[in-house]
Amino acid sequence: MYLDIAKAFKAPWNRDGGFARMFLGGLVSCIPILNLVTGGYLVEYLGRLIKGGDELGNIFKNGATSFVIGFKYLVGTILFALPFCVIGLILHMALAKSAAGLYALFSNLLSLIYSIFLILLSINFAKNTKILSMVDFQAAISLINTKDKAINFLILYIMNIVVYIVYIIPIIIIGFFAGLIGALFLKSAAFISIILFIIAGIIILSLVFAMAVTITNMIGQFAQKTLALQR
Repeated sequence: MYLDIAKAFKAPWNRDGGFARMFLGGLVSCIPILNLVTGGYLVEYLGRLIKGGDELGNIFKNGATSFVIGFKYLVGTILFALPFCVIGLILHMALAKSAAGLYALFSNLLSLIYSIFLILLSINFAKNTKILSMVDFQAAISLINTKDKAINFLILYIMNIVVYIVYIIPIIIIGFFAGLIGALFLKSAAFISIILFIIAGIIILSLVFAMAVTITNMIGQFAQKTLALQR
């Protein structure tokens, strides 16, 4: 499968996206309860990508609907995460002290399996926005049940890591230098320090949400092609 990486990176900044929308999305994502709107918004975006669309749309255009979808996704994710939490707790009690190396190995493996199924089940949820879709492991496995699908998913998984690295590097650099320069001028030029912190915060919030949009776009590309093979 060919993932259009350039398209995914451009998605947050397209005509119906842009810096202002990425900042708004990042800002809202930091606000408890209200962040369910942006969660639902990303799920809706993934659903449109699966159907062949690629428009981002206004974050608050369908705010109430997005909020409900975000809440259902949260509930579904909690249900999905419960068995992993139980297994993790059992591993901790059984191995954390007596076999730390083995515990670390199994914990990392559990985290890997969790992250894989979270992507697959999110695709499943985006198709119908039903809570139980987040625990339909059979449907999730059907997305990777052939060699070609598994390879395509592996490419997607690796590219998600690449996207994370590409975004996290400037985020760390901006945060570090903003903090460093701000600290140096905090006493002598407090106003400049405050302005610098605000600008850095705006850029970082925008990049964080843009990263979420980019990753969602790539997952949507994978899902669209994979689900097309099942028809």
